[in-house]
Amino acid sequence: MIADINTVLYTCMFLLPGGIIEATTRSIKPRRRISAAQELLRWLGYSVVNNAIWSWAILIIWKQLPHDSLLTWILLLAVIITSSVITGIILGFIQTKDIISKTADLVNIRIENPIPTAWDYVLSRQRNPCFMIVTLIDGTHFYGYFGEDSLASSDNDYRDIYLEYIYVLNDTNEKWEIVPGKSALLNADQIASIEIIRLEEING
Repeated sequence: MIADINTVLYTCMFLLPGGIIEATTRSIKPRRRISAAQELLRWLGYSVVNNAIWSWAILIIWKQLPHDSLLTWILLLAVIITSSVITGIILGFIQTKDIISKTADLVNIRIENPIPTAWDYVLSRQRNPCFMIVTLIDGTHFYGYFGEDSLASSDNDYRDIYLEYIYVLNDTNEKWEIVPGKSALLNADQIASIEIIRLEEING
């Protein structure tokens, strides 16, 4: 029974980091979908790298406490989970800043962009509030505010955008006037274009 439990725990040690890192990096910057086999290899690669980087912490626990102790495994799992989140955040930051691509450009190496669509590329990087003019396929215009309570979906199978405030143009078509209590949820398959107006451009 103990051997079976240890087998499960060892498996978690080598697979769990990859899953956590993958989920963390994807939440920071969306990537194109890959096959299950490629996903597994990525998980294993992340796990190996993470365990190698944090092996010093794992070895300290392993040497100081009995191997069959419940406390040992709790501490090991805590280290693995915490370290995986940290590693995922660092990798996500590197991907967000395109550090690898920029470094490759310096030596004339072309790297394929891992972001699946321009939708993900633009809206995943849109961290600051902005105004948007969304034009639908039928020609309808939505003048909206994309702020902290707004959301642009990054799901591969279903994309939509939520604008927390909606505006209309005044009689002279020169000023936006907010519509009290009105917001908009728009499906991507109905959108023809999105014009982004950043606040710094207006204030500047």
